[in-house]
Amino acid sequence: MSKATASWRRKRLLLSAVGVFAVANAVTTTSSTYPLTLLFRVLASIAAAAIWTELVGYARRLAPPHLQGRAIAVILAGIPLALSLGIPLGTFLGGLIGWRPTFALVTLVALVLVGWIAVVVPDAPGQRPGNRRPVLTVALAVVIAARAHAFPTGRTPSPSEPTGG
Repeated sequence: MSKATASWRRKRLLLSAVGVFAVANAVTTTSSTYPLTLLFRVLASIAAAAIWTELVGYARRLAPPHLQGRAIAVILAGIPLALSLGIPLGTFLGGLIGWRPTFALVTLVALVLVGWIAVVVPDAPGQRPGNRRPVLTVALAVVIAARAHAFPTGRTPSPSEPTGG
């Protein structure tokens, strides 16, 4: 995926990744089968990995040279912060309003984010063929995001609880 999208303009890539994340969550909201839900959770994970890896590059490009390290640190601090706050919040909302409305809310937030990116975020060129990120870095980001998004640990249905919806 990294090689296929390396030359894309960065805004196009970010919009595509957040759009795929929104669609994957929308399908999860309406899914009635476990295989379909799992497939779209994995797709959401891949999109999230693309978003997180892209944000580091954006932080570096948008910051003045003397603040690039700080900008990257803020983005990298956001990953564990988002996971450590987002998973419990999702669990809380899932218990309060149900998992389907919670995923619908995530979809809505992602769609708002798509609009914000389209209007506010500046564009940047893709990478030249000789200046690409190492595949191992991208693969690691995909594995981390897949673990966090495809297999959330915050909520497990009890054996007596209906799982169909």
